[in-house]
Amino acid sequence: MQQHMIDYPLDVRGLILFHLAKTQDYRWVEPFGWNNEFNIKSITPSSECSKKLYRLLEIDGSITGSTIPLAITIAIRQGLIRDSILLLRVYLEEVVGSPAIYALALSIIIDLRRQVIPLLNPSRELRQNLWILQDVPSWLIPYFIRRFRRYVGSQTITIISGGHILCPGEKIWIAEKQFTQG
Repeated sequence: MQQHMIDYPLDVRGLILFHLAKTQDYRWVEPFGWNNEFNIKSITPSSECSKKLYRLLEIDGSITGSTIPLAITIAIRQGLIRDSILLLRVYLEEVVGSPAIYALALSIIIDLRRQVIPLLNPSRELRQNLWILQDVPSWLIPYFIRRFRRYVGSQTITIISGGHILCPGEKIWIAEKQFTQG
């Protein structure tokens, strides 16, 4: 009997599934089209573990938060799978990470901020509420949208971005007033 390969989105949901399932037959897929059911409470036995994993989902797409959890969500979106797995183990097992682990987490966060902060440049807005970010990989767009919401406003915007590392090409985003990321 042949098992089929399991698709994990290359974001924090996929990292959580990967961590919990421990399956050998999997592949990482572009997260923005992945629509499988995802419910932490149904897949995690420990309520303490559930709380921590739920916290990761809450901060996904943010550029502020506790260092290790924030670095986990950023690293997996970038495709830094080994780093995100290492940081997830430190986070879930509540071990005190070495200075090198903490430095890794900080460097991931600082790198993201350096990439996202300049994106709100008004010259990137082609016309009102149409942002041209074709040189920006799609994994950065949820961070851009959160920053836009915080500093500019809640209006619906359209964004043209670059592709994802697992799905090249351009992407068109319509961020409604109540944008929820995928």
